[in-house]
Amino acid sequence: EAEVARLCRYAAGEVWPHLTLWLDLPPAVAAARLAARGAADRLEGEGLAFQERLVASFRRLAAAEPDRWARIDAAGSEAEVAARIWEAVRRRFPELAGP
Repeated sequence: EAEVARLCRYAAGEVWPHLTLWLDLPPAVAAARLAARGAADRLEGEGLAFQERLVASFRRLAAAEPDRWARIDAAGSEAEVAARIWEAVRRRFPELAGP
């Protein structure tokens, strides 16, 4: 968990986002999707146990700052996930909802 937080700080530097979108998907489902696309990378190669620990770390980070994190259920089609993302963004930034 400390490693995930450190990596987030490294990626963000001094600029911290007002909203972090966490696309939550069971590791086995994510691995199957990546394998189907032939898109596995180093992190996926770490195995299912590593992925489950990573998800648990993100869950704790999101729980610690619920106003800054939005958990997006990434199960479903691309269109469904995109709709969930936009809904989370509009909830956090109502001015984007339009008239």
